[in-house]
Amino acid sequence: MSSQLKHYQVNKVPKELIELPLSNLTFRSKTSLKSYTVLLIKGLLDTEIDEQHNSCLFFRDMINRHYEIKFEPGMIFVVHTNEGYDLDGKRSKERTPYRRSEPYRAYVYIPSIKKYRSFSLFNKCINGKNYSERELKNRDYRKSIEPQIQFVRRTRRWCCELCLSTKMLDVDHYPKTFNEIVQEFEQLNDGSSFESFHKAQVSYRILCRDCHIQNTRR
Repeated sequence: MSSQLKHYQVNKVPKELIELPLSNLTFRSKTSLKSYTVLLIKGLLDTEIDEQHNSCLFFRDMINRHYEIKFEPGMIFVVHTNEGYDLDGKRSKERTPYRRSEPYRAYVYIPSIKKYRSFSLFNKCINGKNYSERELKNRDYRKSIEPQIQFVRRTRRWCCELCLSTKMLDVDHYPKTFNEIVQEFEQLNDGSSFESFHKAQVSYRILCRDCHIQNTRR
């Protein structure tokens, strides 16, 4: 390990430690962990990290800090610049324009679904937030409807419906919000799956990030 990487590990016990048990690393702060991560992946860009790679345990530790994705055998990790990466011989179709605050994109190949999924290496994995039961339940709901959201991304005109921007776009539930659909589903409690209930109830609009924030119903 280079002296630069060692710099980000803790030498004395601070008030709060971040421990990565599989890779046997300890950090003194989230900032230190993020700096270590950036420095590490700069040498691993466009490299597929499988279970034989010496950095695999680090990525497994990071995935374990991510509340949406759980590790399973056969996972392959890859990080690239936000300008794009050739996944399975096809350029990534995820429409995420370059962001200065997020210069890298992290992907993981999930064997159970035979697909790559992006994950927030510099957000959830760094913060390691403890999520409430409600948040975890909403995670499962959102995960079940992901194919529906991806279909909208592939088939709808990809520009903001309010300002016509083509940058930083989101799929927004409208006029019913996602939370309203969840509430109706849980009140109904008729044994149907959330996936089918959501499909019958939902309609969407495409919004840029600014319009999404300004027009989100509280």
